[in-house]
Amino acid sequence: VCLAAAVNASQPADVAAPIVSDSPIRTPVVPYRQFRRVVAPRELSAEQTDRPTHTPAGTAAEHAAHAPIYIGYFGPADIDDPRGGDAWEGALLAVEAMNADTSARRCELVPFWSPSPWNSAAADIAQAIHRRPLRAVIGGIDGESLHLAATIATKARVLLLSGCSTDKSAVLSGVPWVFSCLPDDGRIASSFVQTAAAHKWRTVWILSDSSHDSRTFCRELENALNPRETRLLRKFVVGQSPLSHEILTALSDDAPDVVVVSADPSAAASWVDGLRHADYAGAVFVGPLAMRRRFFENATDDLGNVWGPRLVEQRSDDSFARRFRQRFGRMPDATAYGTYDAVCLAITALRKHGDADCLTLSRYIRRQAPYHGVSGKLIWDTAGSVVRDVPLHDLVALKSEFREPPAH
Repeated sequence: VCLAAAVNASQPADVAAPIVSDSPIRTPVVPYRQFRRVVAPRELSAEQTDRPTHTPAGTAAEHAAHAPIYIGYFGPADIDDPRGGDAWEGALLAVEAMNADTSARRCELVPFWSPSPWNSAAADIAQAIHRRPLRAVIGGIDGESLHLAATIATKARVLLLSGCSTDKSAVLSGVPWVFSCLPDDGRIASSFVQTAAAHKWRTVWILSDSSHDSRTFCRELENALNPRETRLLRKFVVGQSPLSHEILTALSDDAPDVVVVSADPSAAASWVDGLRHADYAGAVFVGPLAMRRRFFENATDDLGNVWGPRLVEQRSDDSFARRFRQRFGRMPDATAYGTYDAVCLAITALRKHGDADCLTLSRYIRRQAPYHGVSGKLIWDTAGSVVRDVPLHDLVALKSEFREPPAH
């Protein structure tokens, strides 16, 4: 009784106190309908809260038809950000392309991010969903932030499209309005197993850092390996540090046919360089987390027999890459392709069904399949993952593309 009185007394006056009883069934402290009250109040910037204070002439329907479409962006709004710069550039290019149609509703991105997205950024975007309101969210920039964005989108019932992450666990919750625009780790792992069989890679090492994305990919890869064809000899979780003398000595003793490197782009580039300096001449496979600009900018010039997943479909005439290079002076990585498609899909759905609920928007997106985006043909399974083969390719040619001088 004393505990119940203390809990009830601690509740704010405008929030109903939870029911506390001896029953094993407990009423949630804050019910689902009070989702916006879960968020700690925060001040948004003037740009994020700037809305017309007057009602334009005409009916409410006419005003709604001409009002901008606001789309939340869960990621760093900085083209120089080492993790999310290319994704933000892809999002900007998509909005520019879609707004070129002056007869359609104008679209604007509302970015939210912080060094600790689990704190302020998540609170801000959850609050803005109800204040603006936002009808769709693009993000996050990796598997960990995608899980956070998916949690917000599920509770707030807003459309979520991811253009960066290959972590399939974020879309396995069965929420029909969560979509990915890049192939998932399971398909990449299956492609590795097929390539290993074709090249007769019988033994494999795994070098991984401790990040969420690296761990999820390694788990998929270990589950996909067939010990009778490709046997896992060792797995090391190295963190972000250079490869130690003990690891390189063991590598020389084991002499595996292929070493899988699953790490942050900078760490992956350092490890590949360390393997080559240790005179390891076998194949190296770089996981999807490293398939970003920083890897190719930092990697050694000796990328012979270094493989990686082609997350976007290769085309003889890549008009998106040309536009991206003309706009930003460099070639796009996979996150730019995926985020461009995610933004275009969200805008198309919202222009068609702007006031509809998230289920209607998700059904509309599924009806677009096969959607021919800049990243390739997009067809989604029931969970929202892209159904597409992921070929492995030699990274020598891809590195040369990122090393080309800027276009003038």
